Amino acid sequence: MKETRYSVHKASGVEWLGEIPEHWEVKRIKYLFNVINERSEDGDEDLLSVSQYTGVTKKAISYCKAAC
Repeated sequence: MKETRYSVHKASGVEWLGEIPEHWEVKRIKYLFNVINERSEDGDEDLLSVSQYTGVTKKAISYCKAAC
């Protein structure tokens, strides 16, 4: 993959990020996604978890079949 180089940069306003290409915008990630509340019809799908630390991961589920 070839790296694209941009000739004009600007300060991102985010200390750890530094400079970014001039035409880029800095947005908080929460403004890039929408919450969708859809339910499974049969429950066969994998349950996913979203975390700022681990990203999207398959959620481990333990079922209690006996009296808990």
